[in-house]
Amino acid sequence: MPYPYLRQCNTSIIRIYKKPDFSRLKSRSAWIWNAYSKEDAGYNSKIVFENLQEVYSIVISHNFPTLKSDLDFFEGADRILVHWTARDEYQGIAIGPGYNMYYIKDKNPDHAKRIEIINEEQAKALNDMIMLQPRELRGIGKDFRLSTRSNGALDCVYEETPLLNLIYMLLKRRLDEYFAK
Repeated sequence: MPYPYLRQCNTSIIRIYKKPDFSRLKSRSAWIWNAYSKEDAGYNSKIVFENLQEVYSIVISHNFPTLKSDLDFFEGADRILVHWTARDEYQGIAIGPGYNMYYIKDKNPDHAKRIEIINEEQAKALNDMIMLQPRELRGIGKDFRLSTRSNGALDCVYEETPLLNLIYMLLKRRLDEYFAK
């Protein structure tokens, strides 16, 4: 057994993510994204983003304790609004799964820093507000300011360790920014 420690603990490991269904590739193109239904990709995305803040903090405090403030997950924001897109079928790389993260600074913060998952309708309303007035925004129950926005391909959700892979990607970006100073 490659991990004798697990046998000593007498603990079973349960996969929390949905597995790919490779039978779906028979009628679709061979993109790994097609091995997951829209619902399964959404399920995995929800697990990733609901746990991202806590796991990122643990990774930083255990591995980079002296850089904790420099590698702050929120980068000065009070909230991060997250929206992802997934489909049931993909024909090519041009329209792949993706995510947006909106870093929000509340005018009157009344809560702990947190990630909020928003739906398609909320993301559209937020994008419309940004187009009309890009910095000072009203809505979602508060006055707030968009400090930054990032987006990317949602590839990590289709990998074996989605949350860890996203943390590595975010950490690489933050470390690159840190050492570029």
